[in-house]
This record gives sequence, C-alpha cells and structure tokens, in this order.
Amino acid sequence: MILRTSVLTMLFLSVTILASTDAQRDREIQSRLSSILDKAGINFSGTFRSQYLRSMLDQSSGDSTIDWGKKQAEGNEYTSVDFDITARPHEALGARCMFRMHQNWQNFFSDVSNPIFLRWLSIDGNIKDMISFNVGNYRQRYSPLTLWSPDIEIAYEPEIFAQKRLEAMKEVFLGDNDRILQGINLNFDAEVVPVFNEFHFNAQAARLRLSEADRQDGSAVAGAFETNNTLMDRYLVAANLDLLFLKGLNFGGSFLDIFDLPATYDDQSENPELFARQTAIGAVRINPTTKIFLDSDVFVIGVRLEGAESWNRDSAWYEGVDSTLKKRNVTGLALDVALQGSVKLGETGAIDVNIGFMNNEENFINDMAQSPTFLGQRIMNIENDWEHNARLYTTFDALYDHVFKFTPSANNSWTKEPRQKISYLNGILSGDEYDQVDGESVRFDSSLQYVLPFGAATPNRVGPKGDLSLKLFDGGIDAAVSFAILDEAVASSVSLVKTSFTKFGAGMSIDIATWAKVLNCMKFSFGYSLEGSENEGSGEIYAPVKFSSGFLNAGFYYNFWKRFSLLAGFQQIVSTKEVEFSRTITQSHWAAGLEYKVSEAQSVIGRVGQIGADFKGTSPADSTISDFNFKALQVEAFLQVEF
Repeated sequence: MILRTSVLTMLFLSVTILASTDAQRDREIQSRLSSILDKAGINFSGTFRSQYLRSMLDQSSGDSTIDWGKKQAEGNEYTSVDFDITARPHEALGARCMFRMHQNWQNFFSDVSNPIFLRWLSIDGNIKDMISFNVGNYRQRYSPLTLWSPDIEIAYEPEIFAQKRLEAMKEVFLGDNDRILQGINLNFDAEVVPVFNEFHFNAQAARLRLSEADRQDGSAVAGAFETNNTLMDRYLVAANLDLLFLKGLNFGGSFLDIFDLPATYDDQSENPELFARQTAIGAVRINPTTKIFLDSDVFVIGVRLEGAESWNRDSAWYEGVDSTLKKRNVTGLALDVALQGSVKLGETGAIDVNIGFMNNEENFINDMAQSPTFLGQRIMNIENDWEHNARLYTTFDALYDHVFKFTPSANNSWTKEPRQKISYLNGILSGDEYDQVDGESVRFDSSLQYVLPFGAATPNRVGPKGDLSLKLFDGGIDAAVSFAILDEAVASSVSLVKTSFTKFGAGMSIDIATWAKVLNCMKFSFGYSLEGSENEGSGEIYAPVKFSSGFLNAGFYYNFWKRFSLLAGFQQIVSTKEVEFSRTITQSHWAAGLEYKVSEAQSVIGRVGQIGADFKGTSPADSTISDFNFKALQVEAFLQVEF
C-alpha cells in the first residue's frame, strides 16, 4: 500500500511539474500531494455480526403466567456490520467514526427507515505522547468515588454466558469502568525526573443532558432515561491530578461540578433557579506502598485512602413577603480505606489481598459515580405481557439478551415503532430517575445490585469489606473469596431502624490442560455469592424484613480439537423475602454450545438453553401457597467476523 502510494505520488508530481512552474500551480501541487499523503493514514476496521435467536415459552406448563392469546415465540434475527474508520494523517491529529448498517430479517421487505446508525464520532489528538485530547465522544474514569462506571461483576461466570454479556455491554461501549461522555477531554501525561515518576492531569467538559430530548414529538431522538422531566441542559466540568513519587507513593485529587444551565429552561413563566440543580464533588487520594523504600519483585504492601465530599443544591423556594429566593444545600462525605498486598509465589503464582472499610454518608451525592449501568429490563418474549408489568422478567434474560432493533406487533399495548431492547445504559441519571425511567418502574435487580446498588459510591453504607485471590500454575488454579458486612449509616424514615447488609462470595476455576498436556484447554469453574439484609423493624409500626439471594455459577469450556470447543454453563438464583409473609423466587439458566474459531476475530457458535423462573409465596390471609412459573427455550446461532 505504501509503495503504491509513493509511485502514484511521484508520477503525479512529474506530470504536473512539466505542465506548469508558476507559483499558483506549485501551491496546487503541494495541496494535492498533502491530500494524497493524508489519505495514507486512514484505517478501516469493523465487525460483521449475524444472529439467529428464537425464545419459545414452554407450552406444556399451562401456567396463567403465560398469555396464551399472545405470541409464545419471539425471535431476533439480523445481519449487521459496524464500520470503524480512523483517520490519522498526521501523528498529532486524527479522527474516528463508527457507524452501523443493520438489517432485521423480519423487516427485510418492509423496512424503509434509515439503515445507517452513527455510533461514535470524535476528533482525537496526541502530541509527542504527552498531550492528548478528544473532541466529541470519549471514555474517561478517575476513581470509584468520583468518575466511575459501576459495572456488573459476576465472579467465575461461565464462558458461554460471559461472551453474550460482553456483546451486550459493547452495544453501549461499557467496560473497564469507563464513563462514556461527549464533549472536550484533555490529558497531559509526563515523567518529571527526579521529582515525579508519573504525572497525569485531566480536564474535561461534557454535556450530560439535553432539555430538547424531553419533547416526545419527534423533534429529537433520545434514550428512555432522557425523556423523564428533563427541564434544562445539564453539564459537567471536571479536573483530575494523579502523581507518583519515589515509585511507591501515589497521590491524587479530583474536582467535579455537575450543573443545570438555567438559560436552557423551556418554560419562561417560571424562574429557572427554582428547578436548577448543582452538585460539586471534591476528592483526595493517597496510596503509600513499600516500594518507597524496598523495590521488591516478590511482594508489595500498601494503604489506599480516598475521601470525597459532595455539595448539592437540591431545592429552592420563595420565602417571606418580599419573596426572597432561598436555596437548600446539603453536604455528604464518603470514605474508602484499604490495606492492599500482593505476594508472588514463584514464577507462576500470586496472592492478592484487599481488606478495607467504607463510610458513605446518606447525603453523599455524585451522579457521575452512582449512576448504574445496568437497569434490568425484559428483553425476549416481551410481547407476551399484561400491560408492561414485567411478569416474565428474569435476571438472566436481562443480563445476556439484547435486541438492537425491535418492532412490536400491532395487536398489543406497545406503540408500533422501532425500539431497542437492552438493560445496559451509559447515561447519567439524577433525582427521581434512580427510581423511574420512562414512566416505568426500574428494576434495581436485587440478585445483582442489592448490597451496593450504586457501586462503591452507594450512599448510606458503613462497614468492612475485602477480597482475596490466589493464582497458581500460570492460571491452572484460580480461586477467590470476597465479603462485605455493612450497615446503613442513618436509619430510613420508613423503617426507623438501620438495615444490615451482608455479602459473601467464593469461587475457583481449574484448567486441567495445565497438567494434561494432551489437552488444549479443559476448564471447570464454580462460583457462589450470597447477598442479604435484615431489618428488625420497630414494633407495631414496621414489621421485620429479611432478604437473601444466592447466586450459583458453574461452567465448562473444552477446546477439544484445533479450533473446536464445547461450552456449557448453569446458573441459579434463589431469592427469599420474609415480611409478614414469605416469597421465594428461583431463577434457573442452563445452556450448551459448540464454538468454531477460525481465528480470535472470526467465530461461529451455536447454543441451546433454557431460562425459567419459579415463584412461591405464602399468603398472610390463609397461609396457602401461591405458585406460578414459566420457562423459555432458547436456540441461537451467532456468527462474528472482524476485519
């Protein structure tokens, strides 16, 4: 490619120079030469995907949960391609554009909507590997209490399911706890010897919300979370500094300001200051380690401390005869401290320990760290429903299934228009949006988000937490345990008593191929976590409440011949709530599949599995048992080709 470009350039210059030698012609030559050379810095990549998925409700159950007058089978069959174009004609400046061409098989002959969807657009720069910037879309994170994406974590998740969850998260560019933002982002990274081993500075400004998106008349296209009482535009300005001294002393600080812009308020009959909100967050971090005085490759021990404070203007009103505008401000503190250690066990193993304590006050508010990235929604069999009441909801369907483009049937309660079905989002929520999105109740899934629903920045939590991991034989054995024993910092106004929260988890994976060299890979994995809470109640005013949820994972992956692999997985969640009556929900998920990998970037996988839920409850009136259940058989073929 380079040789061809050079030859064409030389021929072009030779012919043009012979034709004219005046100054204007020379400028044209230089301009055209620059254009030719610039195009040599354009790179095309992307991914083709095609899926056949049928989810069929079990007709043998005869359960009233299923509406036999509506569809019992629903599919997601499509072919799509994501084009990722990066242009870097010069080392210091480039750009990136990602767009999708998508075709649903069901709508092949009738889909007249725009088949091209823009997914990412940015101008990116990098000057001498010290100064980098982004204009448009970008990714950024600071720390768990400041700027952070609290992604769902499932320890020792079976590979057959982990692949599907990764695909669903990639739909909204989630991963590595990065926030996905749009605006201006500037980074400065350097090494200043001998003072700083590392120097990192970031400054950014982003728009988080557009007030026009609240208008549901087609004037703007927005995600569901943006159509809920968006009164004015919301912005973020932030800065972050991280320093490394003496190769073992880390120090950092962050400042964030999240604010509404009153000038964009669309109802001029009211004073926008009555509704404008503003939250400022300041944080400091320090992490001294033993590397300050002992640079050892065998072990390192350190203390990590982060403290953050938020100042939130949450309400305003007129007071007195002269109608003076009053504003209410609340402050909240968050603290996270931990003892960390890592010890190498020879050349092939290591132990990592992290034992800590958190203390987050009730009024600590930071939407940039607390906004969840998973809001459980029904995905498949959504049309077999009674007025959107989520009776067919399962955690596993929400975690692993997603549909980029779905058009409901005309004979149901949905509006007949294309929509996306996905439980993951990268938007920033605020206010009552933590409890409500697009007029429907949001499922903070208690199986996944119960103890810390908003990640490490969850307010009103205090107590110890930690984890320990062990790796041996180059990953042949991988084991881990974790725990959290937390209480509410302040009792809720409903229960009048503090609720206690607990979380324990343990698991391991074993790759038999580490010892049996005749095998390429034969890995077994097991994991179990238990989350729960207990509230003793307050006598006759509030009854005691007890909740527990156990999550079991078991997986198998066997690369039995060249590029062929067998995959299997089983998951079960048993959740029980006791409050004057008891209710138990047992969710099950199993799947088996065959994978053929042409390479790491090209693969075909076929899966067959079943998702189901079984509800059992004791009625407080007559102590009878109220049961209902449903199952859905899923058959899938998925093809992916990257280029």
